[in-house]
Amino acid sequence: MPWFQTAPTRTTRFFVTDTNAFLRNSFSLVFDDISVTKIKAELEFVKSARLRLSVGGSYNHYKLGNQRYAWYKPEYEFDFSARYSLQNKIVITLKTTVNGAVWALKPSPGIILHEGDKANFTMEPEKISGWVDASLGAEYRFNKSLSFWLNFNNLTNNTYFHWLNYRSYGLNVLGGVSYSF
Repeated sequence: MPWFQTAPTRTTRFFVTDTNAFLRNSFSLVFDDISVTKIKAELEFVKSARLRLSVGGSYNHYKLGNQRYAWYKPEYEFDFSARYSLQNKIVITLKTTVNGAVWALKPSPGIILHEGDKANFTMEPEKISGWVDASLGAEYRFNKSLSFWLNFNNLTNNTYFHWLNYRSYGLNVLGGVSYSF
C-alpha cells in the first residue's frame, strides 16, 4: 500500500449505541457516503535474526456525507514494536500502541410526557479520549515443536475506552503452550 492513499467515495457503516436495547449495551449501524485520505508510514530496523524494531503510524482524514463525525474512527494511530531472540530459545517482545481520540454518539433520554410512555432519546456527540497501551511478552522455545509463552497486557493499567461505556481491561496476563507437528 502506498504511503498516501485517497479512497473513492463509498458507503461505509459506523457503529452507534442502539437505543432500542434496554441496557443500551449493544450497537446498531448507520451508513454514510465517505471518502478517506490516509497517510501511512512504517519503518523497520532488522539488526539480525535476533533483533527487530519497527515503528509505524497513520493519519486519517474523513470527508463525510451526512454524519457529523466518523464514529469510532481515530484521526491517528501509532505503534512501536521490538522483538529480541536470545539464542533461539527465549523471545522477548514489546508492543506499544497510541490511538487518537474518537467520537461516539451518546444517547440522552428525552422528556417523558405521560407515565408509561417509552423514553425518546436524542443522540449527542461525545469525544472519547485517546489512549496508550503497552504489552510485554516472553516465549520459551523448548524445542522446534514445543514452546511456552506469557503475555502481560496493558502494563500501565490504564483505563480507556475503545467503545462508549466499554472500558478496557486493566493489567492482564495471558499464558499458554504452543505445539506444532
